[in-house]
Amino acid sequence: MTAKHMGYSSNDRTMSTTGVNPEFVLRARRMGTAATYFTIALALTVPLSWLMHAPILRPDLPTLTAAHAIGLSLSFLLFLSVLLVYRASSTIIVRTASWIVLGCTAIVLIDYCFPGNLPFAEPIRVLDPIENSDKIAPNGALCLFLSSMSVVLLMRGSARAIYIAQAAALLSASVAALALIGHAYSIEPLYGISDYSQMSVPGALGYVLIAAALLEIRPEEGMTRILVTDGPAGVMGRRLYTAAALVPPVLGFLALVTSVVWNWYPLPFAIVLFVMASITLFAIVVAITSRRLERADISRQFAEDDLWASRERLRELSAYTQVMQEEERVRIAREVHDELGQSLTALKMDVAMLRKQVPTSEAVERRMNSMMELVNGTIQSVQRISSELRPSVLDDLGLAAAIEWQAREFEKRSGLECHVQLPKNEIIANSSQATALFRIFQETLTNIARHAKATQVEVQLRETNGGRDRSAILLRVHDDGIGFDDQDVVIGQSLGLMGMRERAALAGGTLDLDGAPGEGMTVTVTMPKIP
Repeated sequence: MTAKHMGYSSNDRTMSTTGVNPEFVLRARRMGTAATYFTIALALTVPLSWLMHAPILRPDLPTLTAAHAIGLSLSFLLFLSVLLVYRASSTIIVRTASWIVLGCTAIVLIDYCFPGNLPFAEPIRVLDPIENSDKIAPNGALCLFLSSMSVVLLMRGSARAIYIAQAAALLSASVAALALIGHAYSIEPLYGISDYSQMSVPGALGYVLIAAALLEIRPEEGMTRILVTDGPAGVMGRRLYTAAALVPPVLGFLALVTSVVWNWYPLPFAIVLFVMASITLFAIVVAITSRRLERADISRQFAEDDLWASRERLRELSAYTQVMQEEERVRIAREVHDELGQSLTALKMDVAMLRKQVPTSEAVERRMNSMMELVNGTIQSVQRISSELRPSVLDDLGLAAAIEWQAREFEKRSGLECHVQLPKNEIIANSSQATALFRIFQETLTNIARHAKATQVEVQLRETNGGRDRSAILLRVHDDGIGFDDQDVVIGQSLGLMGMRERAALAGGTLDLDGAPGEGMTVTVTMPKIP
């Protein structure tokens, strides 16, 4: 399996996970690789001690037995498989080695829980704690079992497998950390169980490091994802987790050295000093992190304010554009109606006079009729174009008359029944709001004709209470068509609906959509009246 397939190539600087910083991911993997190499170096101190007949990083020479040799071999298999995972090579070797370690340590743990009950204890005597008291300690076997299980699950690559793998690595690190604490404070039950071989300090440290390496194989997924993000949560996680992992061990080690080895003060005083120093350092880390988050929050607030101001400027520009567009439509409609209309009317009169002056014949009569039909059709086209650009009824007779006229025109073009309910008294609205309501009504009818597959449309225009002792204009358009999927509307699939909402907002109103598949759609525009 290649690095690309496994998803942990150091050259891959693009992440599909939102919010993950590729640079942090690369750093985590480099740290994991370094931890793996350091773990292998710790494990090599055991055979080197045997070869040199001198303890390395230990108070005495490690015991050389078949059980110890097999335990060390299993550790090397695990550590090398983790290294191969980081190098994204030899997948078959990684899987085989991991399953070997998993199986052997499972035998140790099962026999520890059910001593003497294994039917195959004799052939595997060296792996049987009851038959060989120098065998791997159960806590060491548990760390190897959990770590090898983590490798197997990480090779699967699914989201659930990665979570379980990281949880297993954390549990292994906890068992090894207890052994380190036991060595530090001479609490033997934490690192030695019964008469089995004890977990050494280098061994426990190696299990902690290999657990850290396992956590950093896929840092952009699972539990560790938050640590490689750019957000405030990522900053807090990196700082606080680092402090929680490093401060207590380092301060505890210094307290023990200064008290037990150098005899500067009694051990109880050293413990109190260790606790107070830990609290102080954690308080400093929290204060620094809080300050960083505060600065990030201030920057975010400034960015939101700039974004809000930018949106307001865009809205003002959109409003200005619509106003200019309407003014341009009025100007073009007037010129089309006046200039072209007058010219066509004059042309029609000339054709009529020419018909009277030219000697009549069948051919001339046909040509004159054709010319007259062409002039009349052109006049009708000019009137239609002028009305679509800016219907004069909106300016001359008001909003209600314009709604009624547009509904009748819609009936002629679409063949759909359009029932209009208008107020008895004329609605007084300023020019911008009347234009916005009329344009929204036009766009709504266009959408119904194109998409709704409706048979009839109900239109209601009336005044209503807009709150704060202000009246509002309400326009409601309902069709009996196929309806719509509300989720599609929410995510902005329809540019027409987005434009209608924006036009309503620019005029100080709101636009609501209500409907469901098969139940039609209702468009409601509520616009507080502005004098």
